[in-house]
Amino acid sequence: MIMSKALSLILSLLISVSFAFGQLENDSLILDFGPCDATNSEYPGGIDSLKSALNLFMRDVEVHQDTMVLVEFSITTIGEVANPKIIQSAGKDLDSLCLDFLETSPNWSPSISRSTKEAFIFKMQMPVRFFASKKKE
Repeated sequence: MIMSKALSLILSLLISVSFAFGQLENDSLILDFGPCDATNSEYPGGIDSLKSALNLFMRDVEVHQDTMVLVEFSITTIGEVANPKIIQSAGKDLDSLCLDFLETSPNWSPSISRSTKEAFIFKMQMPVRFFASKKKE
């Protein structure tokens, strides 16, 4: 019982997903939430739809070296993206693109406690990787 309460206070769930423009690369979406009996907030259509939407949004981006932006945000009880902020910057332009993507994102499914059936605010971090274009010779 004590162990269960301690785990619910410090629980962070790490899910392997790929957020890569131009090529697939293992990365992580870090989910941080309260109750252990909760569903995770989810982008409409799931992780694959999130990756597709992100790649489409970033399709014209060109970078000269591989880099990453780490964005933190919350999903509200009604599924809106709230309080996006940059945790790790890759420069003003790429940071702005990541924030713009989140700000124009459709509503996600909110996190719901299985025991109380109530929605709660769900906080997460999303790494967005940018890969340098490989020139064909």
